[in-house]
Amino acid sequence: MNDPLEYFFEGYFHQDWDLDFPTPIKGVEYFKSMESEANCLLVSQELKKLIQESELPINFIYHYGANFTPEADRMTTKEWLIAAVSILEK
Repeated sequence: MNDPLEYFFEGYFHQDWDLDFPTPIKGVEYFKSMESEANCLLVSQELKKLIQESELPINFIYHYGANFTPEADRMTTKEWLIAAVSILEK
């Protein structure tokens, strides 16, 4: 896996993600159920790095190939990242 975040966002949150999951956070749960523990840990570590950034560009998720906004889950970007990490590390 070259870029774990690209793999995660592009692979699971493509333009038709909403046909597969009712919300983006459900997509994280699906990723967790389908991927190896090693892949989940790798993505979690990268998401934690993003959480540490003081300001995330509003469109950073699109940079990684995803087609959603955290507001779809009624969360800020940082809240969504924290929730995703929590799911991936269960």
